[in-house]
Amino acid sequence: MNMHFFLFCLLFIFHIIAGDSTVRTHHNRSLNHKSAAKKDTSHNATTANKAGSNLSEQGKEDTSKTKKSEATASGKPDKGKDNNDSRKKDLKILELQTAIKHANFKITAYQSLLIAYVFLSILLLIILYSKYTRLMSSRVPVSMQAPAIPVFKTSPPKQSMPEPPPAYNTNSLNINHQTVKGHWLITGASVIGQSHTTNNKPCQDNYLIDILNDKWGIAIVCDGAGSAANSDLGSKYVSQQMANYLKKTIFFNKWMEKDYLPSQKEWDEIAFKGYGYILSKVKNFAQDKSLPPKSLACTVIAVIYSPLGLLVTHVGDGRAAFCDQQGNWKPLIKPHKGQEANETIFLTSDAWTDPGTISMNGVNVPESRIVKEKVLAFSLMSDGCEAHSFLSSQIDPNTNMWSDPNQPFINFFNPVVSKLKEMQEKGMDQKAISSTWEKFLTDGTPSLQKESDDKTMIIGILN
Repeated sequence: MNMHFFLFCLLFIFHIIAGDSTVRTHHNRSLNHKSAAKKDTSHNATTANKAGSNLSEQGKEDTSKTKKSEATASGKPDKGKDNNDSRKKDLKILELQTAIKHANFKITAYQSLLIAYVFLSILLLIILYSKYTRLMSSRVPVSMQAPAIPVFKTSPPKQSMPEPPPAYNTNSLNINHQTVKGHWLITGASVIGQSHTTNNKPCQDNYLIDILNDKWGIAIVCDGAGSAANSDLGSKYVSQQMANYLKKTIFFNKWMEKDYLPSQKEWDEIAFKGYGYILSKVKNFAQDKSLPPKSLACTVIAVIYSPLGLLVTHVGDGRAAFCDQQGNWKPLIKPHKGQEANETIFLTSDAWTDPGTISMNGVNVPESRIVKEKVLAFSLMSDGCEAHSFLSSQIDPNTNMWSDPNQPFINFFNPVVSKLKEMQEKGMDQKAISSTWEKFLTDGTPSLQKESDDKTMIIGILN
């Protein structure tokens, strides 16, 4: 505001100087004309006087020649010549007075012009300042403006992103899922491990299921780092932020309306930008809570499921699988594991923030993948469930070293899918299905009952 007002003042001063300079120029010109008029008048008067003198002398000579005769004839002197000289002098004086009055009139006109110019400049300043004040009062303060929305494409969007409905967890739902062809049945649960119960630690796993409609949805599993003091908070916060980011991406790009899945390149870029956005949110969250960001360390696996196929992305360990139309269970991701036991990478690590610069277990961090085929079922889980549902560790006969085949157990998943379908066909609501699923992860098998680590698993089934 001060800068604009200063500019207005400069404009006003410029107008005044320009106007004054113009008036001074005209005034000087008038003075020059006046001086010239005086000189011309003086010259004319001098010339007239000389002429009068010559005439007077000539008259005197003529008069002296004819004096005697005239005097004799009339008996009186001749005064006509004197009257002519007087009238000529009066005429010259009148012309001089007229020139002086004309010069004074010009000076008065220029003074009036200066006053009018100043008045119009002040009026213009008032009008501009009034418009500026109204403009500034209509602006929204920065603190009240809406926060920036993250970019989900390689180029900035030209339209505002619609705000999708809030995410929700299926554990809080009470919905009767009837068997409808083309619709998904999806459930999940997180269960505390034996070691956490013994050591009085919270469950550090979290999951989130966001059902967008009967055909599209989002499933997320986050596993908090056991060495991080506040990883239970971190895994919960990351799952919420990841669901929100992916949902906005789906709504903004209108994937559901168009029945469209992105290309691999598009999905890689979307997922990588999403992780960067979520990492910045985690750092802000840690600052608000006065916590070190590393204390919120966790892994993340996210899946967008649809009738067209699956989009998956992850940072860290854990497992994911899908069942194709032929009934074969296949791995959906390859976990990020190091050479040492339980060695992995977390979202809060800065090592992965440059794309393509780091890989673990032969895959990039992050890893993103698309399955563009109709799937019958899928699953994602924390590493507390992998030993019970995956062939994840065996001796390689060629190298005589431990290897990770990363193969889903058909004998685990097929019975689970059949049981969940049976519960749905019996008309059990979502709350009852979720409760049964949570109990199964707690003690459904002897090995699950004895598991020391937290256990989280989501199952999705396409009817």
